[in-house]
Amino acid sequence: MSPTLLPNFVMPRRTPLPDRQGRYGWHLCALVAALGLLVLGGPALCYLWLGAPHEAASGVRPDPKPAAAVSTTTSTPTRSQADATGPGPMLRQDDADGWLALGRTQASAGHHGLAVESYKAAERLHPDDTNLLAEHAFSAAVLDPQGRVGESSHLVERALQLDPKNTKALALAGSLALDGKDYAAAMHYWEQLARAEPAGSALARQARLSIAQAQRLADAPAGFMRVVVADTSADALRTTP
Repeated sequence: MSPTLLPNFVMPRRTPLPDRQGRYGWHLCALVAALGLLVLGGPALCYLWLGAPHEAASGVRPDPKPAAAVSTTTSTPTRSQADATGPGPMLRQDDADGWLALGRTQASAGHHGLAVESYKAAERLHPDDTNLLAEHAFSAAVLDPQGRVGESSHLVERALQLDPKNTKALALAGSLALDGKDYAAAMHYWEQLARAEPAGSALARQARLSIAQAQRLADAPAGFMRVVVADTSADALRTTP
């Protein structure tokens, strides 16, 4: 990834999940809502990217242990994967769309460890699907809120290498940069996101709101950096393009 596309993207330290949600999580949730990443509405939409509210408040990460590796011989999901989603169609190993749909269902329920395994199964079939990489990146970030493994950063970099205008990857890249207090990088990604969308669209408006908040954080004195923001994002969702 070129430095101009991902400036200072690798952060040595990231904040715990509760702080991440309080500081900027609902900006990301609003961006995700504008992107229409789920057919579900309301709070369920936020679960995909933020995890369940009680998990964020307690600092408990969903599914800390990854699901068992996907077998190359079985034609069905693992038992733990099936339990997470309830009755459904049997999945073949070559059913990329099925694994992606399963991963989204698991992520929307807060089962991000299981979702990561399903996304990996889909990526084995479609390694260059940038939307898949971005959704995988978010679940990986939920499981590794301090960024020790760095999988989410790697996945976002890869998605943006393949498609520098991918809206999901740009939204998440900006949020990860904000998490690392790299406000210039956060504004850079969200500016690209705003430019990639039609002027006046819900996503473009939300990106502009996020840019303004990142600028306020960048300009604030060091002792006032921890800011909780939610109402401006909610306003963006209530506005029809």
